[in-house]
Amino acid sequence: RMMKAKLQRLVGRIMPPAVGNLLVPLAMPVTHRFLKGRLAPPATPQPNIIHLTLNKAASQNTAKILAMVLAERNYRTVWPNRYAFFSTTPYFEHTEPATIAANPIVTQPWSVFVAAIGNPIRNEALLDGTRQILAIRDPRDIVTSDYYSRLYFHPEPIAGDKTDRFRARRQHAADLGIDGYALAQAERLREMFDAYARLAQRPTCLGVLRFEDFVDDFENWFTQLERICGLEPSVARRARLGPLAPQRPQQERKTMKVRAGRSGQFRERLQPATIAALDEIFGPVLTQFAYV
Repeated sequence: RMMKAKLQRLVGRIMPPAVGNLLVPLAMPVTHRFLKGRLAPPATPQPNIIHLTLNKAASQNTAKILAMVLAERNYRTVWPNRYAFFSTTPYFEHTEPATIAANPIVTQPWSVFVAAIGNPIRNEALLDGTRQILAIRDPRDIVTSDYYSRLYFHPEPIAGDKTDRFRARRQHAADLGIDGYALAQAERLREMFDAYARLAQRPTCLGVLRFEDFVDDFENWFTQLERICGLEPSVARRARLGPLAPQRPQQERKTMKVRAGRSGQFRERLQPATIAALDEIFGPVLTQFAYV
């Protein structure tokens, strides 16, 4: 993972954004056609499914597993935020109303799985006509893990002002330290959880997947995912997952450049006063999503 991050930073230094805008459509043709409104209609129309995920909730592995499972229902997977990462295209959750009007296949039944959207949807018209799958994690662990990931793990976006914003946030985290960072991020994350709590009550929400179940009870987590996707559990399907199933490192380095992927790490990393403050900030969502 560290080698991948270094390679992406190197590519960002030597590849101007204009080049990324040319190469990304070639590397991600299905996503490109989806974003441009040119994706062919499906043989059997089904509502698009959007995977909304909080950061540090096994987002990429969950997205890949969902893509594999939903392919059995003839869903086509698109990665708009990965596309945006390598180009000047806005992130999917920032899509403007005029763009939706010009590209109605976003909300029409086009049998598309929109993978790994990691920020709140600013314009909820994006959700019209779609189904949603939510992925969450204990918010106290999110702010803890995010601190180390921002300092050591996350590769920089390689296009446009996204790089400058990312570097500023990395420096801000380093200046605050882990307890200061956790408290500084808590209110914004609580707002995101409040939005997820509302989304979970929508009749269009297919289900909620928890990171803790992914790492601590994967078999039941995967069975839940299969049913969320409208399929009966299958031993053969489970066997095809391979490395997508959680793999814990034998040892975690103190810098967390090798991450343990465990739940409840905030208790080891944060000061008691910080934990108490987070418990108060996140109280209602901790209860709603069974974290207390």
